[in-house]
Amino acid sequence: MKKVAISVVSILMVLSLAVGMTACFGGTDPKLQSYLDSDKFKDELKEMNDSLSGLGKVEVTAQGKTMIMTMTVDDSMKELMKQALEANPDSMTGDFQEAANQMAEETGLSDASLQVIVKCGGETLFDETLKAE
Repeated sequence: MKKVAISVVSILMVLSLAVGMTACFGGTDPKLQSYLDSDKFKDELKEMNDSLSGLGKVEVTAQGKTMIMTMTVDDSMKELMKQALEANPDSMTGDFQEAANQMAEETGLSDASLQVIVKCGGETLFDETLKAE
């Protein structure tokens, strides 16, 4: 049980890292697309996914002025992930709000937003869109 709890915490940490990593991008302008296509971004995303050790996958896309980060978690982690997300939702939202604000500041897009989605077993466990403040 302790090993599984550590895995859940690790997944949430990777999710936060992914949000932080994507925070410096804005809408679907050419700069964003260029970055998403860059070897640097692809390497960082691969590194994040490798660190999940088969327990999940992170994908980053953009639509309009919204960065969309989707994490799909292994079905075996569903109940523990639900518990972790329900136990401290304000902490998660706070981390994501900070990332949305940083994204807006670094891109100059005051109306930018960040959408974070966590899915498991076909169910969406978390879906929050935060506008920069």
